[in-house]
This record gives sequence, structure tokens and C-alpha cells, in this order.
Amino acid sequence: KNYQFSVLFDMDGWSLQHMSMKMLYQQVSILQKYFPERLGKAYLVNTPWIFNATWVLIKSWLDPRTASKVHFLEEKDMKEVLLSEIDEDVLEVKYGGKHSRYESLGEQIDWEVEAEKKKKAEEEQKKKAQPAAKEEDQNTLRSISKTERS
Repeated sequence: KNYQFSVLFDMDGWSLQHMSMKMLYQQVSILQKYFPERLGKAYLVNTPWIFNATWVLIKSWLDPRTASKVHFLEEKDMKEVLLSEIDEDVLEVKYGGKHSRYESLGEQIDWEVEAEKKKKAEEEQKKKAQPAAKEEDQNTLRSISKTERS
């Protein structure tokens, strides 16, 4: 049986800084080559105006059948359209469903980046503390030597 999935992209806060056209092209190529006809529908909400120009380019990479599955939703139509396609128990409250907020991939990546930064900062602090401790040990040894000589 050929299962299909629907995807909801909330583009709120998106800018060109958030994407690599080369990487996106590679992803689109892989999905179309190895997973043809798996996409049921893709819904894009809160799309910024700059994405429209980007979409023209992205759409040219897509098979026309795939491109026809991409739907831009305005806020006034969002709840009705999404609930007609997605079960309200899995659709987030902010889109008209009953499910609590899901953590996004971006938030997971941000969390991992922050954890890595914290780890590096802790390592730097340890490195800074080690020379200070060595210097303190050396000063102690000097004091002991001076005391022994006296």
C-alpha cells in the first residue's frame, strides 16, 4: 500500500538566512527520486512576502504533480482547511486542533547548539582554571622552599 503524508510548514519568522538553496535543491531531488508520490499535501502558513519570490525558484525544481500539492493558506482559511485534512487530535491548538504545542526541529537544533556552546564554555573555564591552579601550586612550592632555606 502506498501511504502518503501531509506536512504543515509554519513560516512565521522565516527569512532567506534560514535556508541554503543548494541544500534545499538536494533535498527536493532526493525526495522526488526516492520517495515519489509520498506527499499527500503540503500546507504553508504565515508565509512572508519574500518567500513568494523564493517559491518561484523552488517550484521550478518540482515535478508539476508535486507542486500542485503545495497549498498556501491565509489565516482566515487555515482552520477550516486544516481540519478538513488533519485530525483535530493531532493538529496543534494554534491551528484549530486540540493538541498541545509540538517542539519544532528548529527548537531542537537550537537546544543542541546551545548545549554545545555551554559545553565549550565549561571546557574553556576549566582550561583557564588549570593554569591558575598550577601557578598557585608553584607559589606554594616557592614559599615552602624559602621557608626551608631560612
